[in-house]
Amino acid sequence: MPTASRPVLLLVANQGWNLVNYRAGLIAALIEDGFSIVAVAPAEPAMAEKLEAMGCTFDPIRLDAKGLSPLAELRTFLAVREAIRRHRPRALLGWTIKANLWGALAARLAGVPAIVNVSGLGIAADGTVLQRLAALLYRVCFAHAATVFFQNEADCAALVKPGLVRSDQARLLPGSGVNPNHFKPTLRDRPTVRRYILIARLLAPKGVREFVEAARIVRRTRPELSFALVGFLDVANTTAIRRDEVDRWVAEGAIEYYEPVSDVRPILDAAEAVVLPSYYREGLSRALLEAASMARPVVTTDLPGCREAVVDGVTGFLCAPRDPVSLAEAIDRVAALSPEEWRAMGNAARARIEAGFSESVVIGRYREALSRAGVTSNQTR
Repeated sequence: MPTASRPVLLLVANQGWNLVNYRAGLIAALIEDGFSIVAVAPAEPAMAEKLEAMGCTFDPIRLDAKGLSPLAELRTFLAVREAIRRHRPRALLGWTIKANLWGALAARLAGVPAIVNVSGLGIAADGTVLQRLAALLYRVCFAHAATVFFQNEADCAALVKPGLVRSDQARLLPGSGVNPNHFKPTLRDRPTVRRYILIARLLAPKGVREFVEAARIVRRTRPELSFALVGFLDVANTTAIRRDEVDRWVAEGAIEYYEPVSDVRPILDAAEAVVLPSYYREGLSRALLEAASMARPVVTTDLPGCREAVVDGVTGFLCAPRDPVSLAEAIDRVAALSPEEWRAMGNAARARIEAGFSESVVIGRYREALSRAGVTSNQTR
């Protein structure tokens, strides 16, 4: 709970799930540093309980992650501004586009430093009217942000070159970071069941249909391989894959489907490789980093936010976006590895995570950002 002796940091995201699953290590480190953490996100009883168990105060707000109603956006901005007034934070930390934009703007008006994390440009990179609106909002809302974190160089350049973010504000992060002590393999040999897995929200731009078509292609010559989707169905998104389409794929025998689980490690441990043929503008795919930390080769597209997670031919393979044939060829390259080559590729993937993509690197850069903004606690190192 916030106290007079522990300065407050306000953490804002479009879902409590984001904070619980991606920021737990950072939150623990900031609490250890002597800060009180107030988590601001839409009301979710289960996530509220988890955040409070992590040592946070949970303050729910209304935030529609996908809606475009100006009135709803105004309500979100006012809700964040009111949260700042209530809790008087020393700094605001934001994740996800709306939390970043309205959080940074509300913090600017309150004279509070904002540290925001651009975890992919997504729809803001699609060249539409919406892109131009997003550019205007980035320019206005981020104008006085203390730090704007990016998860890959292409996203950083996309906002810095046109002047939407100043170069002195911009910093790079290795994604959300992963904890190699948590994501570590228990199985070092190639699994007996040779399964290739896509773990993601089941949206078309994640390359779901390309994955299914690649599975059909590969199984013509390698019927011993199996393919599985793991992720949320019925997502509130215009690009969401419908349940009846997935049911048809399963009935055909092209793929298996599994509901999301709270602990993905057993699924990763049982996989021969993890596949993400995304053409969405990822920041830096957490699923790929977790797979690499579990010593699993990955197959992904040669696009920003995906290519950074793999060294082609060393820790996995790259393929062309929106191209099932190219994807099938990359999967076949993994399948053709000898057991020794497969193990060496997985070990190289894990070593790369330990060297530069661990959660400790992300925590260190957040500490540096707070220090640059003049935000310290009595216990901060």
